[in-house]
Formats: sequence, structure tokens, C-alpha cells
Amino acid sequence: MRLTLAPSISLNESIRITQIVERRVMKVSEVKEVITRIGRGEVGAHTDPINSAEMYVILNPKEEWRTARTQADLEDVIRLEVGEIPGVLSNFTQPIQMTVDELLEGVRAELA
Repeated sequence: MRLTLAPSISLNESIRITQIVERRVMKVSEVKEVITRIGRGEVGAHTDPINSAEMYVILNPKEEWRTARTQADLEDVIRLEVGEIPGVLSNFTQPIQMTVDELLEGVRAELA
């Protein structure tokens, strides 16, 4: 799950908002764990600014799911749980798709 926040957001506010979203996502019974990355790390290929967060939602085995039958159903359940947060855009994607999207967008560095 990718979150896009206001471009002028501070790191502290970005952390606060992503923690709210994490808590809401964790209320869904199919979710086992949520791991979030805000912005970019000191090393690596990620060039995201602090108004961008990637949430890796780890799920319980599908046979343990109670409220959703398919991934699309689960996305709908999570959308309802997260609700509307002013200034937050959310998008569901797969980790490999995020990497492909980054490759298609090009390099966001001054020198490449």
C-alpha cells in the first residue's frame, strides 16, 4: 500500500499520519503485520521524499481469512477501515509493481 501525503509535510507529521493508518490497517483480521517505510533510506535505490510512504501489509494465510474472500475484497475492507484522512492518497499495489513503477518514472536524482 502506498501513501502520498502533502508535499510540504514535515517528517514528524508524516510519521504521525502513517502510524494512524497502520493502526487502522491492523484492525483488519486478515492482517498479520504492517511494515512502513517513509521517504528514502540513507542507502539504496529509493528516492522517495518524506511525503511518500510504502506500507508492506503482511497477511495471515488465506485459509484463515474471515471477512474477505479475494484480494480485491480485502482491499475494500482495508479502504473502509482506513477511511478518509484529509490530505492522504492511498493506492494498493504489489512490491514488485512498486519497483516497476519507480523504473518507469525514471530517476529523481540530480545526477544519475
